[in-house]
Amino acid sequence: MQQVIFGSYVFPHNPRKIQLEARRQTASHVLPFLGEQLVITGSQARVALLEGELFADTREQAEELCQALCQVYETGERGLLILPGVQPFPAWFESLKLLETGDGRVYTYTAGFVEDLGYGGEGAV
Repeated sequence: MQQVIFGSYVFPHNPRKIQLEARRQTASHVLPFLGEQLVITGSQARVALLEGELFADTREQAEELCQALCQVYETGERGLLILPGVQPFPAWFESLKLLETGDGRVYTYTAGFVEDLGYGGEGAV
C-alpha cells in the first residue's frame, strides 16, 4: 500500500482509517408546470480525516514521532497530500488531535486536511 505523505512528512505508519469527503455545490431551479431541476454549480474543497497511531519501542521514540507530526501542523503551510488510491492534491493541515495511551509508547491521532482549491488552478474532482 502507498504511504500517506503530506508535503515532506511521511507518516511512519499508515492511518488505520482514511475518510475523504467530496461535495458539490448545487442550486434548484423552478421549471413552471414541470417542477424543479437540480443544477451542479461547482465543487467544494475535499476534506480528508486520518485516524491512526504513532508508536515506537520506547516512550522517547514515540514522543519524537509525535513532535515531528506536531511540527508539521505548527508550520501552517500547505502541502501536497498523497493518499492511497487518490490523485494527490494540495491541502492545508487544518486540525490535529493527539491522545497518549498506555505506557507512552503509543499516541493516537486524528489529522484533518482541507483541499486548497486555489493552488495551481486545480479544483476538486
